[in-house]
Amino acid sequence: MAGRIDFSANAARYDRRHGAVLADEEVNALIAACSLTPSSRVLDVGAGTGRVATALASRGCKVVALEPSPAMLAKLREKPFGDVVSGVSGEAGQLPFLSRHFDVVVIARLLYLVPDWKTVLHQARDVLRPGGYLLHEWANGEPEESWVQIREHVRDLL
Repeated sequence: MAGRIDFSANAARYDRRHGAVLADEEVNALIAACSLTPSSRVLDVGAGTGRVATALASRGCKVVALEPSPAMLAKLREKPFGDVVSGVSGEAGQLPFLSRHFDVVVIARLLYLVPDWKTVLHQARDVLRPGGYLLHEWANGEPEESWVQIREHVRDLL
């Protein structure tokens, strides 16, 4: 992905800033909202150190963590349940997965970092099964950015 920011140097301190894993109540809310089961297939795009991936894997979900930074994937593997997450090195705008393969695609703290965020969303839609869920954590971005304006419009609708 052109213009990608490399977080390799931040891997050691990333969890102190963003949290090592989702809180139980957050995981429970995601599981309920998406009707996740232990056999649910989840793709975490731009997984970082696995704060979402490992939380869902701890509940039995079959999780693939896509992350371009080897240092971030190494931190993910050190966490509890990191060994059951399938870590894949790759780019969000070039997903190496079959169409309609995943029940859920997670994109957290990523879209504001990539200039081609529309491609990332199209790729995510392509790998979702019909009726699947796209979970996106809204964060950051500048008010004049088109995706931020879309985000705000969606917030108004909801």
